[in-house]
Amino acid sequence: HLVASDRDAHSVSLFSKVSGAFVRKFGSQGTGQGQFRYPHGVRLDDDNVYVCDKVNHRVHVWTKAGVFVRFIGDDAGDGRLNDPIAVAMDEQHMYVSSYDGHFISVFSKASGAFVRKFGSKGDGQGQFNHPYGLRLDGDNVYVCDLDNHRVQVLTKAGVFIRFIGSADESAEGYLKEPTGVVVDEEHVFVADLDNSCIKVFAKEGGAFVR
Repeated sequence: HLVASDRDAHSVSLFSKVSGAFVRKFGSQGTGQGQFRYPHGVRLDDDNVYVCDKVNHRVHVWTKAGVFVRFIGDDAGDGRLNDPIAVAMDEQHMYVSSYDGHFISVFSKASGAFVRKFGSKGDGQGQFNHPYGLRLDGDNVYVCDLDNHRVQVLTKAGVFIRFIGSADESAEGYLKEPTGVVVDEEHVFVADLDNSCIKVFAKEGGAFVR
């Protein structure tokens, strides 16, 4: 399947990966179980769909059949999310970017329990100004740092490694509001929102490619 969040319709739709045909949708506007207020980032694993419920400050877990499983995110404390906008997963953990909290939260994939978080508002190493899309690759996390106009590479523990891209308009790797990132064996592909293009960087070292 392909899964897409329909932000203004407050729902999530599934489509056939082979044909693109519509399969089903679930969710409605509200604050209860299985209800959304402006869903954003989504992710699939073998059994479930994970949906960032931005304005309700939580992540939903659903089965692919549209049955609600649980919420991720606490009402208060370190586990509270602040406008979650993207989610990525490995075998054990979920990583969630909090757009207005300027941090990345890590939760247990099995139980939903809070594990740790990293990041704060700013423009330094390991700081964010509205973190957006994120991707896991091996031991690292790639985070689109939207209003700092760059991608940050960090370890899964939150230790800074490098910046990718630049806010310098004269630079080849100039980014303006990067929103999404994917990684293969050699390259990092970044959706550059305000420049209306995809930019490609070397995975090793972060140099601009094309």
